[in-house]
Amino acid sequence: MKKLFILLLIILVRKTNFKAQIEIQDLLSIKPQFVNPIDGDAQFANQTFMHMNFDSSSFERDYKNLNQLQVIRIVLYYSDYQESGSFSQPKLNKMRFESLFKVCPSFKEKPIKFLVRAQKVKDREAAKNCFHGFLVEYIKRETKKERAEKTAAMLTKLKSLKADSCVQVDDSSRTVLNRKVKRHKEFVPNGRYKPNFMGWNKLGLTFKKESMWERKPIMKPQITRTETSVSSFAKKEECHVSKKKYEAWRKKYSVSKRMTPSRYGGFYSQTKKEHNLIEQVFKRNVWKNQVVVTDVTGSMYHYITQLMAWHKLNLKSGDVKASYFFNDGDFKRLKPVGNTGGIYLEEDSKYAKVEDKLSFTMLRGGGGDAPENDIEALIEAQEKYGVKGNYILIADNFANMRDYGLIEKLRYPVHVILCGSWYGINTQYLDLARKTSGSVHTMEEDLKELAILQEGQIIEIAKNKYRLKNGKFIKVFGS
Repeated sequence: MKKLFILLLIILVRKTNFKAQIEIQDLLSIKPQFVNPIDGDAQFANQTFMHMNFDSSSFERDYKNLNQLQVIRIVLYYSDYQESGSFSQPKLNKMRFESLFKVCPSFKEKPIKFLVRAQKVKDREAAKNCFHGFLVEYIKRETKKERAEKTAAMLTKLKSLKADSCVQVDDSSRTVLNRKVKRHKEFVPNGRYKPNFMGWNKLGLTFKKESMWERKPIMKPQITRTETSVSSFAKKEECHVSKKKYEAWRKKYSVSKRMTPSRYGGFYSQTKKEHNLIEQVFKRNVWKNQVVVTDVTGSMYHYITQLMAWHKLNLKSGDVKASYFFNDGDFKRLKPVGNTGGIYLEEDSKYAKVEDKLSFTMLRGGGGDAPENDIEALIEAQEKYGVKGNYILIADNFANMRDYGLIEKLRYPVHVILCGSWYGINTQYLDLARKTSGSVHTMEEDLKELAILQEGQIIEIAKNKYRLKNGKFIKVFGS
């Protein structure tokens, strides 16, 4: 029975999870960059080489274990040396991509940046000594210990952003009960009934019974005395950070990166370009009654720090109605779509409360695999707040949505703030915004009219093009 239950859950996951299939023909349209030969035996953090022979599309060993990685970039390397005039590099490239997706089929379904690089060589011997195959860059999974250490470091960083102005506010945690007596005037029936005939009313006639004529009762005033307990709150200081102090703090910590920079392209150093992404998006867009839903899995530290700093800066605005944090399942191994869990709510707008709930959520789980339960968290938020909220999703552009197939259950617009979109946008989030009549926001752009796009139309976002095909966005490769 247990095996049958697990099998049904697996089938549900496969049916519900959206597969953004990459077409090999699109990858062949990517223009190659010509570079000097690289060392395929070098070892760097968060990178691995998938080796092929000089004129072959077969891998030198088994790389199936790479299927479980959260891959973010793949580079095809080959030498530009050509002996025969009948040789076709595009044909060999196609065969190599086919081999890649045969060994690692999950690569075809993930939001991965693909590049092609041709190494400049002059003769066959130099070409044979070149690296041929794929360079794979990925996000390393964290252990519970590593996650705890990074969470503690992030909170320490936030504590250094100290307040410089304070106000007196009520502290609901310290209450005093006061008894107050109130007098209420009510009207109750006096036992007699009015006649329906107006003439008899003027004569002052009354009756003992309602009778078949449905006479209305005569009301009399009655004074009631009630004693109530009223809570009065003790005063405490609540402090606010000035913008000047925040700017100084932000500059100090703006060099934060996700990981070690890549030798071949400096991928992770790009995070610096989004050092104030959250602040910029909220500055450009005015949303009242914000219900902020945030992915707090392992790859999001840099942006979570920005969010909490922004929250501390805007403590007195009162625009945030609620904060949801989700970690994709509390370190669970089995994560059924729609019931993954790891979603936590904080309705108190006080910074300390929000920080405590954030820390609690992060220490309870950190994802562990690529897809996240964004839609499940949004559904929970919308079921609670309904039309009263403005729903803002702070999402990891490198992670697909585990529950993409549940988008139809969302009833209100979703405004997506995308983290890490410098190499292009994950089309799942474009679909989410379009289907909910919401919007997508990056460091430079606010895309607010996706819902009016027609089938076949192309939009350009930060030099990348996307086409609406069969109701879903696809990236136009070679753009």
